[in-house]
Order: sequence, then C-alpha cells, then structure tokens
Amino acid sequence: IGVDQEGGRVARLREGFSKLPAMGQLGKLFDQQPSYALNLAYDCGYLMAAEVLAVGIDLSFAPVLDRDGISQVIGDRSFHQDPQIIIALATQLMRGIKDAGMATTGKHFPGHGAIAPDSHVAEAIDERHLDDIMATDIQPFVQTLPWLDVIMPAHVIFSQVDDKSAGFSKIWLQGILRDQLKFDGVIFSDDLSMQGAQAAGDISDRVQAAI
Repeated sequence: IGVDQEGGRVARLREGFSKLPAMGQLGKLFDQQPSYALNLAYDCGYLMAAEVLAVGIDLSFAPVLDRDGISQVIGDRSFHQDPQIIIALATQLMRGIKDAGMATTGKHFPGHGAIAPDSHVAEAIDERHLDDIMATDIQPFVQTLPWLDVIMPAHVIFSQVDDKSAGFSKIWLQGILRDQLKFDGVIFSDDLSMQGAQAAGDISDRVQAAI
C-alpha cells in the first residue's frame, strides 16, 4: 500500500502522525546550517517511514527530487533549486527511510520544477533541449540512483525530446532511464487521472500507454 507523505503540501496521513516540515524548509536550513539540515533530513526520513510502517503501509512516494523553480505544484515539496543540495538532502532522507525498513520513490523524473503549469489540472510542456535537462533537473535522479528503489515519471511533455509525456515515453523510460542510466528498479506511473496524462486518451488508453 502506498501513500503520499512528503511534508509540506502533500501529507495524506495527519491525525496521530508527526507533522513533518516541508522539504523546502530543510533546503532553507541547509543554506544556513548544512550539517544540522542533513541530520534533520535523516531524522525526517526515518520518522516518516517508521510511523507509516507501524500502521501497515509499506511504501511512501518520497522523496521529491524536482528542482524548486517556477512550478505551481512542486513549490516547497522540493528541497532546493541547486541540484547538489537536493542530492545531499535527499540522500540523507533516503538513508533514514531505508534504515526504518521502507523502499524509496524518486519523483517526478526527469524533473517537473522548470515549468509553471500544474500537471494535475493542465497540460505541462517543457521546451528545453535534452542537454539542458541532463545538466540540471535530471541530476538529482542520476546521482541518487543507488538509493532509489522506485522512480515515478512526470506527466510532462519534454517537446524537444518526445511528443509523449515522460510517463508514456519509450525515449525517457526505456532509452534513458533503463538503457542509459541502467535503472533496474520499479517505474511507478503517476496519477493517470491527471490532466497531464489525458493526451494519451481515455483511462483505458492511459493504462495501456503506462504499461
């Protein structure tokens, strides 16, 4: 059973659970006290996973590895704008999650933070070239691959790479994620009812495209 439990704007479990800070707060703390922020990231990961596991939920869709940019939906769910700071904090969070006994999920591959539209309610198109994405947004995924059990792709169309959203794209999922980056874990589709997924057709078409 899985649940969104990231702190900040998405936390499905509230009553009886510790209130965690938004990951963006850890990023702000890192700018001032990096060692403290890294320790706190580990503690947040461990605490979240331990509490969720205690009620029989064995997977949390965390961490968010998107850069903090102009996205209307990512916002303070992101650790930071700097990929290297995201990598440092996310690695510590995932160490805590794994030490508590839970798998990790990195999202939203290859990065959702650089475009404004919220893919839950609007079509989201990123017009940057592949080289730009590979040099920036994708790096938190690339450099934390050893810690990732699951990757969730973005319902974002990267129009210079493919005319399909990343979650339905053989280029992104097979060519880049599997073949180039050698990720052999689970690829877990994002919500198929989102507006960003509707370009694939009706719900049956979306399920088939995701598979």
